[in-house]
This record gives sequence, structure tokens and C-alpha cells, in this order.
Amino acid sequence: MKLHILKMRKNGIVIPKRHLFDRFNSGAVGELEIGESSDQGLHRIVKRAKFTRGQHSDILFDVTMQWMEGDRFVLSGFERSVTPLGEVEYAQSWLCIMGDVPEVPHPAR
Repeated sequence: MKLHILKMRKNGIVIPKRHLFDRFNSGAVGELEIGESSDQGLHRIVKRAKFTRGQHSDILFDVTMQWMEGDRFVLSGFERSVTPLGEVEYAQSWLCIMGDVPEVPHPAR
């Protein structure tokens, strides 16, 4: 399914709603797949959402749908990131928008 996705957190920290659609957080357009798979780190089956754009993909683990209205819905779960100290897991939510991509506001000069 082709969607426009905005991440609602940065490294687990909530992005204020007034900044969700600004020029620094414009999101991305790509393909979304949701399914179950075995997770070696958790040693169990997990529900996951995989968002792919080009060669890059993001995975949201233990995904749940929080709400859906019109052409928008929110998926929540956790993401993994590799750091010099090891792997980090943090809370994440994706605002998923079907259809037309919302216009990104540009500041007046």
C-alpha cells in the first residue's frame, strides 16, 4: 500500500504537533507492509510494519493501530536503532496518510 508517513517521535521523544508538518519533518512516501515474523532478539513472533522507500526501510515492531479517520491512521510500536554502544529500542508512532501528499508549509521570506 502506497502511503505518506510522518514519524511522530525522534529517538523516542514526541515531536510537538505544531512541528509535524514543518519543513524539517516532511515525512516520506513509500510502501507499507504489515505482517507477523519471528524476532530473534525478543525470541517470539511479533507483528511488524515495514515502510520501504527506495533502498531504505524502517520497521515498527509490536505494531498496533491507534486510530483511523478518513484517509489517515496512526500506527504505534517501537523501532530499533544501532548506536556505537549497541542496539537501542524506543517508542515510535507513524502518522500514515493515504492519497495525496500534504503540502509542506514554507516560511515567508
